[in-house]
This record gives sequence, C-alpha cells and structure tokens, in this order.
Amino acid sequence: MSAASEAPEIKVRNSKYTPKSEFQVSTSDAPLNAPNENSEHVIIIGGGVSGLLVAWMLLDKGFRVTILAKEWARTGDFSEPRLTSQIAAALWEMPPGGCGLTEIESPGKGWATVDHYREWAMQSYNFYTDYVKIPNEHERGGHSFGLSIAKLHQFFYEDVISECTDKTSPTYEHHAKYLDVNKRIKGTAAYTDKTAIANKFNSSLINLEYGGGKFKTGYTHDAPILNTDKSLAYLMALVQQKGATLETRAVKDLRESGQQLLTDYKADVIVNATGLGAKDLLNDQDVYPVRGAIRRIDNVHHSQFRHLNDAYLVPAQIAPDGLPSKTVFIVPRNDDILYVGSIIQPHNDTMNLTPESPEVLQMWDRAGDFMPSLLHAGLVNHFPFGQGLRPFTKKNVKVRADEECAFPLVHNYGHGGSGWTLGVGTAHSAVFIVDKIFSDRIDLIEAVESLRLKQTETKDLIEIINSNGDLNQSHQQILSQAVVELPSAHPFKNRGLELIEALDHAPKLSVASAKVTNKFIYGSA
Repeated sequence: MSAASEAPEIKVRNSKYTPKSEFQVSTSDAPLNAPNENSEHVIIIGGGVSGLLVAWMLLDKGFRVTILAKEWARTGDFSEPRLTSQIAAALWEMPPGGCGLTEIESPGKGWATVDHYREWAMQSYNFYTDYVKIPNEHERGGHSFGLSIAKLHQFFYEDVISECTDKTSPTYEHHAKYLDVNKRIKGTAAYTDKTAIANKFNSSLINLEYGGGKFKTGYTHDAPILNTDKSLAYLMALVQQKGATLETRAVKDLRESGQQLLTDYKADVIVNATGLGAKDLLNDQDVYPVRGAIRRIDNVHHSQFRHLNDAYLVPAQIAPDGLPSKTVFIVPRNDDILYVGSIIQPHNDTMNLTPESPEVLQMWDRAGDFMPSLLHAGLVNHFPFGQGLRPFTKKNVKVRADEECAFPLVHNYGHGGSGWTLGVGTAHSAVFIVDKIFSDRIDLIEAVESLRLKQTETKDLIEIINSNGDLNQSHQQILSQAVVELPSAHPFKNRGLELIEALDHAPKLSVASAKVTNKFIYGSA
C-alpha cells in the first residue's frame, strides 16, 4: 500500500454553484494522484493562503504546480513584515464578517453575492471541522495545521434573533446571518434577551453595558481558528513535499507577460492569487486596501486576567447612539497568544501604525471596556503588535476565469478580511474553473473525433484547440456540427452548445470557456 493511500484524506465538498465536483485531498507527502510528464502544469502566482490551498488541491488531483511569489510567510524574524495571510486573526465567521456593515458589496449580476460567500465559508467550515477529526498522531486535533475549534460568542444591540423582514434595516443582514448559522452549524445557542445574556455570561468577564447600552441579543457557535504562522508553514511544507516548485519572483503586468510565463515554464494555465498585488499586476482599479491592526496578548493568568478558551466578537453594527459602531474581537490564536482588535480603515495603505497611535489606543480601550480584565493582561514581548492591509475589491471576491486574456487565466483574490474563512471554498471554485478549462478541450476534441473527418482536418483542428489558437469560422462550423450531433442526453451537449455560442464573440476556446463558466457560477452579467 502506498504512503498516500495510508494517509488521512479530507473531503473538499462542492457548493451549490459548483455541483458534482467534490474530491479528496491528503495530508500525505505524496500526492493522491501522481502526475506524469504529460500532466497539466499550472502556475500559481501568490504565496499566501489563497494560492497555497489551490496548490494543495491541484497537486492531489494530479496536476504539476509551480508557485511564483514575491515574498513568502516569515515565521522566525519578528522584525520583518508579515504576509496579510499571517496578520489575520483567522477566526471563522459566517459572512458578512465583522469588518463592517457593507463588507460585501452589491456589484450586480455576474459577480459574487452574500450567498456565494456563505457557500464558500461553509465549504471551509466543513473542511476544518473534518480536519480536526483526523485520528492519526500527526494531524489529530488539527494542531499540525495550527487549527483549533473554539466557541465564538457574538453580541448585538438589536434583536437579531427574531424575524426581521425589513431589508432596509441594518438588523436584517445580521438576522439573515444568524438564521444561516443556526441552520448550518449544529449546537448554535441563541440569547434572545438581556436576561438570557446575563445568565450565560458573568458580568465580571464582559461588560454587558458596553458601548453605552445593553446588549439585547447574541448567539454562540463553534468556530475554527487558525494560528496562521503555523498554518502557512504547514501548507508550504506540504505542497513542496507533494511536488510543487516554489520560486521567489516578482511578476509584472500579467496580461502582457502571462503567455511568456506559460511558454517559459511549459505550463498550461495561470492562477492569480495575489491579493492586493492584483491592483498593479492587472491594473484592477476595483482593488483597494483596508488597513487593520491587532495587539498580541499573553493568554496566561496575569493579575485579574484569566486564560481564555473562547472567542468574543462585537461586530460592526448600529450602536445605541444611532451611529455605526467599531468592531471588537478577542481571539485565542493558540494556547499562549490572544489577538485583540480591530481597526478598519478603507483606502489607507500606509503601514505606519504603532502601539501608541491614537486609533490603536482607542481599539485597546474598546476591548478593555468590553472585557475589563484585558487591561491586566501582558503583551507578547517579542511581537506585541501587528498591522496589515486587507485585500478588498469593489466587486467582492474575484474567483473567476479571465474573459479578456488571450491565455488561460483564473483569478482568486479580493478576500477582504475573510481569507481563511473563505479560503477552502474559493480555492475549490478556482480548481473547478481550472478543471473546466481542460475538460472543455477534451470534450470538444472527442466530439470532433466522433465526426470522422479527414485525418488532416481533424489533426489541424485538434492542434488549434490544444494550443488555444484562434478558431476561425470554418473551425467553428465543424465544432458546431460536432456538438449538435451529440446525443441529446450526452453530459457535454448543453455546455458544448453554450461554448459554440460564446465562440461567435471570442474565437479562443479559453475565453469562450471563461464566459460559460463564469455564467454558470455567477449568472449572466
């Protein structure tokens, strides 16, 4: 029996937007499906969580993978800047996250919605909760991955538990979020009034009148938490052992340089997982930073402060004074360190905050007001403070095939403050899109071969399909005939007809495939 077959496997579930596409990944050093010299080769640009999760999945599906990144996770030198994926508190939240009332935009049809976010989040949730159940000595409990499951307690100034039908009310989205949590996560506990909250939570631990008013409702559920330094180190080691090539390289102007990259590396597809870097890499003006900061606390008994096992969150919402409130989160990153935050500053990319900056002091005061014992806790001496830039876009997470490039390009960026919450789900969608690029080629070639054309005609057309060359009117007519003559029950028939229609407007198969796949996942623009 091979090492891969003995190693624990974890299911990567599909979402309702990517049906019939679940698969397994393994924690083994060997890929579940070993590649060969003819296996498809994918270049991933970006060394954060979004790129590494895609790499893990592709490697176990039998792809060859090269990862290019300008910088990698640093886990030793605390004087050096961290990746965004590392600074993150990495607390799983049902979207929208606590970053703000408008964390998820409404860009119109054809783009990711709150429902897409929640599907991706639950794919990640199920993956993480399956991972901690692995029974062997290495992965048991999730510790090797830096993963733990804790109780997350959330508090609200309004009634988010009772029915709310007014979609214009800020409470509506919080209520919809609670309903989804209660439906999907077993063991969710609701606190329907002030008395229920007071009975559950000791007033010596949290200030039930925080923010000048009393919390009216709240709820608790299990939530995955990632120790991101450990998680990224784990992922980097895992993908290298599975055969990925990692290269430190700055890529510029991807639309211009992408085809040359594919040629130089003898690769077939590029996956762009560059976060904020996509703004310059693609000249994507939708991308913008949201600055944040955290304080790192010794999670040990110190004076009046006691070790915390649970996470606490007061999401951004309308406060009793009628104004939007600031977020408070307190997250046990691991047994030893507590993360306290946060700051939310859109369109600010200057990394010049210090522990003495006014907004950092205000952040700490808010947390201390909510949980007074925090003011007696000690800071982590070697790394007491962190700051980073969350990668947002005006059109939400961009997990989609590029419809403009002349080469196959798949995007996976713009996760905002939810990279670890969405990461498994969005990586699955990116892999789904990559699979479609290759399966469209294979299915079209099989359809052409079924026509039994002259050998030279067939050979020439197949070469154009495989090389992603331009398909002229004559080629498109042959492809149309091949698809039309497929049996009506053939699984490729409907998609094939959509591809033929798309080729009328874009003669490259990669672009046609991109249009059809994006429409399948997000609907018509």
